[in-house]
Parts: sequence; structure tokens; C-alpha cells
Amino acid sequence: MTIFSLSMVPVLQLIQSTAYIIPTVYPSQVLRVRPLTFPYDHIIMTASTFENSRILLTGTTNSGIITLHSFLPKTQKFNLVSHISSSAPAPSWLRASRDKQKLYVVTAGTEEEGGGINIYKLEDLSRGSGAKLGSVASGWEPVSLDDVGRVLISAAYSGHRIDIYTIHEGTPFISGPNQSITYTIPAPGHNLGRQESSHPHQVLIDPTGHFLTVPDLGADLVRIYRIDQKSCTVVPMSVPHGIGTEAGIPGHVRVDDGMEGMVVPGDLETPSGMGPRHGIFYRAREKNSTEADYYFLVGELSNDVAVYECIYHRSQTIQSDDFKYDWLEFRLRQIISIYTKIGKVPANATAAEIAISYSTNTLYVSNRGDNTFSAQASDSISTFDINPRGGENVLCCKDMYPCGGRGPRHFDLCAGLLGEADEEFVTVACEGSSEVVVWKVEGWKEVARIKAGEERMGEGPAWVGWL
Repeated sequence: MTIFSLSMVPVLQLIQSTAYIIPTVYPSQVLRVRPLTFPYDHIIMTASTFENSRILLTGTTNSGIITLHSFLPKTQKFNLVSHISSSAPAPSWLRASRDKQKLYVVTAGTEEEGGGINIYKLEDLSRGSGAKLGSVASGWEPVSLDDVGRVLISAAYSGHRIDIYTIHEGTPFISGPNQSITYTIPAPGHNLGRQESSHPHQVLIDPTGHFLTVPDLGADLVRIYRIDQKSCTVVPMSVPHGIGTEAGIPGHVRVDDGMEGMVVPGDLETPSGMGPRHGIFYRAREKNSTEADYYFLVGELSNDVAVYECIYHRSQTIQSDDFKYDWLEFRLRQIISIYTKIGKVPANATAAEIAISYSTNTLYVSNRGDNTFSAQASDSISTFDINPRGGENVLCCKDMYPCGGRGPRHFDLCAGLLGEADEEFVTVACEGSSEVVVWKVEGWKEVARIKAGEERMGEGPAWVGWL
């Protein structure tokens, strides 16, 4: 584990949403990993001012602010470090740059003007400065970011599109979009209230850095692209002629484009009404390759998790790091209800975030609106054991726990928060009840809680991450 001081570089690889840290070549969704027990980078910000403390970063949608709070294990209390309002109205997704010096923040904007991405220097944020290094436009209501190499990609839920940008080492730090892809659907989906149009909800790059997945809640699709890092663009993934649903690959949409030997695209078709929200790639820890073994996909509307086996098809014609693979195959292995533990899906329940603990091989999913723990005025978090060699049962129901409030839109996994390296914690952003709650996994014990208004915490926390 590497430690930086504030006098050096006060930032970290943010431990994601969906997620985990991939080996250093191509980190994918950079959140939520257990450090010290899994050989991936995890950088903690420390300083004499906050000796032995950890720093929590929070984005709030109702207040439009970003906060940094220190957390001292001895007192188990939060104290304000800085409070930034320059990403209003709704900084709903945050991501650290790969050089561990900058922070990318999406902000909702308006239907007329669209949304945007703001860039900050993390050292400036830690000192209370909200000055931006730069800003770029995006589709209306961006909800997710991911990056690889010089490529940064955002998904705009209400703008029905994704945008692709170029990252620069110096000014202007980011430019574009180089490419914007807007989606339409031929007809409303199964859920007329939520699937009236396309709603891309996440952009997630696979561990190899070659493929982009875009779960589209409105279209019941996961749109799949190949990434061209030289041009900083993406192209729809193609699969060999004759491959598709008829050929025994469940989930793939087969559309003949008339080109000899190829079909377009290799999009993943989910069950009707699933409403795919977020996905996460899983790579068995004994593998030396960066190739993923499985792709776990959570359905916001169906409250299911779909399990796909990932099979990489290497290029037979081009041998280079940029074009190592021809296509990525997804084979459906399992669909399991998030509410397997209680046997039924509560009315108004909508799944939200998904994450993996590699140290315990556990999958976590946060559930909004279910009121499963009504006595505690709390929605829930579901857990599943991951069995990489499970065949048709890769996931097995483990347990359900209270999240500590309403509307757990996002959460973060970390270890060693109270000083013991092997202790694991879940920090939940309860957007509906405007509070952040920290849980110790063993025994599921509440460790700390901070509510809106306390230490200038904003209303509607939508994203949390320990630095």
C-alpha cells in the first residue's frame, strides 16, 4: 500500500460504483476494494493535520455540493475539511484521475443547456478551493464516468447519450467531446413509466481496457463498444457472421449489417423490464491475465442480478496492444433475485449500486425503497457469495442488512478504517434520508453516521468514497 502526504499528492485511487480496482494496466471501475489483502493499488491521503485519520469524499444532489470530511478512528467522528459548491446543481458521480492528482465530477445541468464535467486538482480541494482546472459539456444529467489511457467517457441518463473525451496531461486537461452517440428506441419498454426512451445509466470499461459496456435502463440493453485509444473514440463491437442468439449465445442481439463475414452489433439484450442500471466485472484472483471471468449486471426495475461469463476472442489478424481482441462474448449463466433472502420483491423497490469484496468473494447490492428494515426506518443491502467455479450458480444468496436510512444510491467498501487491516467496512450514501452511514461488516455494527447539516454535509448524498 502506498501512502502520500498532503504536501505531496493528496489523493488516491477512489475505491467504485459500481466496484474494484483492476491491476495497474487498465483500472476499470475504481471504487470499493479491500486494500492490503488484494494486490491492487489503494492510496490513502494522510497529513499531520489529520494524523491517523481517513478522508471521506461525498457528492450531494439536493445541495449541489462536494464535501471532504476527516474521520478519526479514536473518536469515530467526522470533521469538515472542505466544502465546495462549484459543481452545482448535482455532483452525482466523482472519479479520480489516473495520475492521482485530479478529480472529475459530473453535474446535471438543464435540459436546454445539457450537463457537464468539471475538473479539480485534489490538492486544491483538500485546501478548500473550489477553483476548476477545466470544464466540458456533456449530455443532460450525466450519471457515470470511466476512463482508460487518454479516453474519458460519460453517460447522460436524460440526454440519452454517451460522450467521449480526450484527457491531457496539462492545460486544458480535457477536451471534447470528440464523439457523442445518442440513442433512441423503437417503442416504449415493458415499464412505461421508466422505459419511455433510452436511458444509459453507466459507462464501464472492462479490465483489459479494450471494451466499453453501457447499460441502458430504458432499452433493456447493454451496449458494447471497442475502444480506439489512438483516436479517443469508440466503435460498436462486431461479432463473426452467424454468431448470435441462434448460435447459442444467450443475450446477444444478432443484426446482419450486410457486410460479408461480420454482424453488428454485439449488444447484450437483457430480459424485458429488467432495466439494467450498473454492471461490474469480476476477475478471479489467481488469474495473471487482466481478462474478466464474469460480468455481474444489476436490474434496477426487476431487482435481479444477471451473471454473464466473459469469453475473450483474440484477434487472428492484428497483433497489437491496441487491437488485441476481436470481440468479447457474454454467456448468460444465472439470474438471481436480490430479494432471494426474503422470498419476494417489496413494492416500490429499485436496486441501485453493485460492488465486490475480493477478500471475502462477496457481491453487494444496495436496494432503495424496500423498507425491509422498517423498525429501523431503513432500506437494505443484499449480499451474495461468489463461486467462480459455480457453473450455473455463480452467485448464492448470503444475507440482507439494513443500510441505515432511505435511498442507498451509492456505497463504498474499504478496510482498516478503525486501524485493523483485516476489518471490512461499508459506507452508504442514503440519498433519500440525507445521511451517510458507516457499517462494520463483521456483526454488521454501525460505526458512524453524519447527517445533512452536520459539519456542512449537504442534502441528498449520491456518491461516497474514502480517499
